Amino acid sequence: MKQAGSLVSAVAALESYRRAYPRGTFWVEATIAELDAQLALGHREDALSLLEQAGDDPSLPRSAELRLLRAELSARQGRCSEALAGFEALLQVPGLTGRALAERALYGRASCQQALGRFSESRSDYEEYLSRYPHGPLATEARRALGLPR
Repeated sequence: MKQAGSLVSAVAALESYRRAYPRGTFWVEATIAELDAQLALGHREDALSLLEQAGDDPSLPRSAELRLLRAELSARQGRCSEALAGFEALLQVPGLTGRALAERALYGRASCQQALGRFSESRSDYEEYLSRYPHGPLATEARRALGLPR
């Protein structure tokens, strides 16, 4: 509980800074620190709002991760058309930094394709996921989506 209180206090301080100094010297650091705190608190909607305010600036630290997170949070809110565009854009980035980012983007695209009723595309993405990451953290879910044994 003490950690949650500290995170709430941190969010309040960071929000105050960002209001006082919009796009100030430390806006990037304040935004990312607030984002991390919001996520740690489980405040996904607030985190998504921050990501939408920050935009898709490729100069941001962790920009690919932040773009992926924005797509994942959008998908969780049922905004799969928007999320799908984000996943697809990330999967076009040559050498997407970090296997985990590419893996999550592919799985996210498959899930959104399925939610949008694009079953052929979804199946293809789940199969590609399992081909590339047969023991990945989302492999069980991909197998389940395909009706395969776990």
